[in-house]
Amino acid sequence: MAQDSATGWEKVWQDTQMEISYRLEITNVTASGWSLGRSQDEIEKEARRRLKEEQGIEYPVKRGS
Repeated sequence: MAQDSATGWEKVWQDTQMEISYRLEITNVTASGWSLGRSQDEIEKEARRRLKEEQGIEYPVKRGS
């Protein structure tokens, strides 16, 4: 039972780390000159691209937003 709980918390931890990395990358893209004149969708797309390229993290596209 404890092992099942650890697996669940491991998933929560991984999801949290991915979310933090994504939000930090959005901040980095927004602070860079690249973002001038770009929409929020374009900034988020660039953040996902950079995460995948630089850290190997594939952040999913949020649907319905």
